[in-house]
Amino acid sequence: MDADIQPTIDDYDDRSGVPESSFCQDNQGLGSNKRRKRGFDAQRMLMLLIQLSHNLIRWIQKWMISAIEQSLEEQSLPETSDNTISTDQSSPEKAIKTLKEFGMKRFVCQILCLTGKVKMKAGKVLSVIINPLYPLVRRIIIAFKALLKPYGISVSLDEI
Repeated sequence: MDADIQPTIDDYDDRSGVPESSFCQDNQGLGSNKRRKRGFDAQRMLMLLIQLSHNLIRWIQKWMISAIEQSLEEQSLPETSDNTISTDQSSPEKAIKTLKEFGMKRFVCQILCLTGKVKMKAGKVLSVIINPLYPLVRRIIIAFKALLKPYGISVSLDEI
């Protein structure tokens, strides 16, 4: 109670940031603020499912980034020179940057909700065809190609 007022104000101003932002992102991205159960056990189960979905989405995000980085190492692509056109929207580096910048809400809404088709034969996924009308599809398709290549699944854009 005998503390100076300025440090108290500074501490109060510094209280928000990444933790509060990440909680808000989880609530909005996973819709957890809209779902409530009356029973205690049901609410606990819901919270466990939300934790599982949070972890799974973050793992997918890390797997995509790791897959792109690994494919870059395997290909040993030459570094882009300064005279290349910087408007190329399909570079692996830009794909990695985009994935790292996505929070929970954007990842769920813009990656996991992409429209497209999955072609299967005899219970095995053969290819994934993504809707080409999404603005960042050139970056995201790089991630899907790198992630699904080891499983023999091709990824392409749908023909309009």
